[in-house]
Amino acid sequence: MTLFNNQNPVDSLYHNIHSVYAPLLLKNLKWGINTKMQTLLTELDHGLSKSLRHSIDKNQENISLIVTFNDEYLYWSEEE
Repeated sequence: MTLFNNQNPVDSLYHNIHSVYAPLLLKNLKWGINTKMQTLLTELDHGLSKSLRHSIDKNQENISLIVTFNDEYLYWSEEE
């Protein structure tokens, strides 16, 4: 995991989990991840995403959080 100048560590952690580790660990049964660990990983991914969406300045769009259709749905469903 690489952190660049002025990069939010939560943002970096979210993108690594969401884009690399969660898909790899949740979709491939050969890694032997039990149901509890799958649930925890999914909750961590969702929690980090929600935290980042709520920490964004309302005048600043952060479309980097939208990677999948589900991400876009969550983004727009929380807009007021």
